[in-house]
Parts: sequence; C-alpha cells; structure tokens
Amino acid sequence: MEDCNVAVTFTGLPVVAGCDRPVRIMPLGDSITTGSSSLLTDNNYKIGYRQKLYLDLISAGDSVDFVGSLQSGASVPPSFDLDHEGHPGYYAYEPANATNVANNVFNWLGQNPADVILLHIGTNDISNGSAAASDVAVILDEIKRYAQSYGVTPPTVVLARIITRFDGLETQTTTLTMQLWPWRRPASQTAKTS
Repeated sequence: MEDCNVAVTFTGLPVVAGCDRPVRIMPLGDSITTGSSSLLTDNNYKIGYRQKLYLDLISAGDSVDFVGSLQSGASVPPSFDLDHEGHPGYYAYEPANATNVANNVFNWLGQNPADVILLHIGTNDISNGSAAASDVAVILDEIKRYAQSYGVTPPTVVLARIITRFDGLETQTTTLTMQLWPWRRPASQTAKTS
C-alpha cells in the first residue's frame, strides 16, 4: 500500500491527503469511547463521540474506516462505521489486571491495523486513584512495539484530554491532563502511513 499523509488539525480531527484507500482510524479507550453510561445498557445505542466524528469526516470528503474488534451504536441513525476498541471499565495500565489497554493494544492492532489511533483513557484510573502519565506511556510504548514488530509506520496517536468531571475528582483529572500536556505535538505535524 502507498503512504497516506495524515495531519491532525487544531480541532483534533485527522485530515487525509494522497491516499487511494480509506484511512484506518481506531477509536481506543474505555466506556467514553464506547458511549456507555450507567443509564445506557443496550449496546445498540452506545455511540460516544464516534458517530459525529465519522459523519463529520465523511462530510468533509475524507475516506475513513473505523477499525476495532468491537461494534456498538447500530440502532442510532444515521448509520456510521461501528468498529472501535472502547472497553468499559478498562484502565490505562495495571500490571496485575488484564482489563487495561496497555496489555491488549498490541494484539488489537495486530488484528485491526490502524493509521490513526484516537486514544481517550484515564477516567477509570482516576476513579480508582491510580492515574499516572506513566501508565499512558506504556500504551504508547506498546503501539511503538507493534509498529516495530510488524514493520509498519507507527500510527498517528491523537491523545485526548480527559473529560472534565464534577464528582469530587476534578483535581485528579486536571493533574493527569497536565502531566500529559507536554506530550502533545504541533497540530501541523504530518505523519506518513502505509
């Protein structure tokens, strides 16, 4: 496959140029990626940010393919690409527990390669009192390990800020967001994907 130019704009939306195939985007994270809440139990209605983002990208003329082993949101019109890796209850990294993104992202990418990863993680870590930027770094290291092992260009990672909370954990949320802030790259930076 030829290289595709993927740039991330100041809005966080990936913009694609020079690609004759859809750009593979993996929405990756926890229940926020899925679109879960304590009130919403039917998987067919869980869309999170994914439906609006997909429709915005398509209406902007981008050819995209959401990838992942999970699907949700089939009953919410208009239709959109349902694939994702949003795992409710997952942590960024907790070595003694398999329900974390870091221990699984290598295999998920092996099964569903991505050009762009939209990573929103850390909410459950904050709730558990175990949030640390170093846990997110383990995820990024696993993404690099995947790219090296498979001999592919590393996916462009869009690291989302944690959604503001109003449950007494606002300080912890701000702390994690500020720890991750230095990792951002200029929005104009472009990556080649294959």
